[in-house]
Amino acid sequence: YLALNKMASHTKLDVVGHRPYRIDREDFMNSHQREFAHLEEIMKPVLWDFGRIRNQASADSFLNLVEKDMQVFGPILAEKKVGVTTTLWLMENIGKQKFELEEALTEVQLAYVNTGLSEWNENFTGGLGWLPKVNRYLITDASSRPQEELERLRIFWKTYAEACKIVLHNMRKYKVAIMAGTDANVPLAVPGFSFHDELVSLMKADMSPREILRSATATPAHWLGHQTGTIKEGFKANLVLLNKNPLEDIRHTQSIRSVVKDGRFYDRDLLDTLLQAVKQANDESRTIDIEKFAKNP
Repeated sequence: YLALNKMASHTKLDVVGHRPYRIDREDFMNSHQREFAHLEEIMKPVLWDFGRIRNQASADSFLNLVEKDMQVFGPILAEKKVGVTTTLWLMENIGKQKFELEEALTEVQLAYVNTGLSEWNENFTGGLGWLPKVNRYLITDASSRPQEELERLRIFWKTYAEACKIVLHNMRKYKVAIMAGTDANVPLAVPGFSFHDELVSLMKADMSPREILRSATATPAHWLGHQTGTIKEGFKANLVLLNKNPLEDIRHTQSIRSVVKDGRFYDRDLLDTLLQAVKQANDESRTIDIEKFAKNP
């Protein structure tokens, strides 16, 4: 990591992604990392120093430390023009997958996920399986664990998500570049659909619709240096046309009427045809029935 950052200081190499466990605050402040892959990357060093969250009292103490840390770290992120990808919905959903996976599966568009991901071979290690027998997050031996341990885990994952919200709040406060993202293909972030789930999570975390739309369009485009993300002369005319105004409710981004992409126009009928083709291809390769998890788009 340090060698890459040294090289980045005099080349066009971009350093982006996760925050390595052993990289401390001083190393980061001297680094040239331009982007963090998740909100959790910002608060993890506090968690590493804090140790285990055993109960609600320790959870509250940890969250207070995250708040104090962001008062120092937030301005540094802004000054260094570092972008942070959100993935808030995933951080909120991991806890549910651990304890209530079958219910969580009914809340996502499982039919549109490639079966190679959802059905993952349980003999593979480190997989991205989604369904109950292969899900990487599910606590499979919950019935044999002490209730005290399960309660501690519930508190931990609830606190984990809350810490990410504190990071988000402070990034807004210090005007850090916020970029909406989902970590799609990680359970249960369905490509495409999960992006709208993420926007709703950002809304519930008190971001305004205008801020959320910017995090999904203009901010990442500017960070990437691309002529996209804004309706402006000379920019790429890739558009999503909606039936309802997302500035009134960010959930209206799901009221898609048509799409313009690379000069091609996709009306609602064509979009539905494409979705049906994806579902049909998945159904043809499916070996596990998912009817009980079915959700209509």
